Amino acid sequence: MIAETHLGRIHALLCAEPPCPNDLADATFLEAWQPCLSAQGFPALWGVLMDHPRLGRRPVLTPRLLLIDRCDGWARSLQGLIRLGLSFARQRALAPPQLHGIARQIRMIETAGYVSIDPKMLESLLSDFARAVRLMHACWPRPARWTESPWIGAGQSIDDRSPG
Repeated sequence: MIAETHLGRIHALLCAEPPCPNDLADATFLEAWQPCLSAQGFPALWGVLMDHPRLGRRPVLTPRLLLIDRCDGWARSLQGLIRLGLSFARQRALAPPQLHGIARQIRMIETAGYVSIDPKMLESLLSDFARAVRLMHACWPRPARWTESPWIGAGQSIDDRSPG
């Protein structure tokens, strides 16, 4: 049951419409982000969380990444919607001296077992994962309606029982 619920949730997130401006305004904001592979092998983003109400500003690694739209500046992880600021590569090109602290944090994340990946590899991994989820969701057995029971007459369903 848990696997069915989790698979259904992932499938729903993959099939969801792109976020509207209001959704993006409320989303977690990530700056200086870089695609990576976690130690478990799933794609994620690391970057600097900006002004989060509970966590403040700090380096983070997102949960499993499901979708990313660089052009529109958003990504979707298992945790929810992420609004993307400038990527680490773009920020490094614009203002390299200001990124020494972030670069040091990213090296620490790499030391912890996370490997940066290029955008083409990320797209390929996300596409393969989405295809596998859609296939599993299509093949997942739907719950059958229980129609026969020693306590229910033949041809009746549980919903047909009268109280009593």
